[in-house]
Amino acid sequence: MITEQEFHAMAMGFQLTSFETKGEVTRYMVCKKKFASIRYCKGRASVKLSILDQDVFCSFDTKVMYPIPNRAGKNGWTHINVNNIKKDMCLDAITMAYCEVAPKDLAAQYAYDDNL
Repeated sequence: MITEQEFHAMAMGFQLTSFETKGEVTRYMVCKKKFASIRYCKGRASVKLSILDQDVFCSFDTKVMYPIPNRAGKNGWTHINVNNIKKDMCLDAITMAYCEVAPKDLAAQYAYDDNL
């Protein structure tokens, strides 16, 4: 389980990240591009992943992460059930989302090394 404060700390842990809150939704952006959001009262967050990353995360357990059931989901937007996800998996998803949206020079600082 992830608290709203933990999600906020994870999302804000990257360079040039900003956020805005409108109603019950908080959106996280890098260079004015949204990479994550959370609607904690609904127990749900969303992240922008590549299609490949979305497939990998969602294959783990669809009760934890699943594609948004509309056109956004086909573009990589993925829901996270904040009541079921573990902290390390949530941080991995947020990191992948940041790297998907951020400029290449920023993303390179946080990207996982495929050669490890």
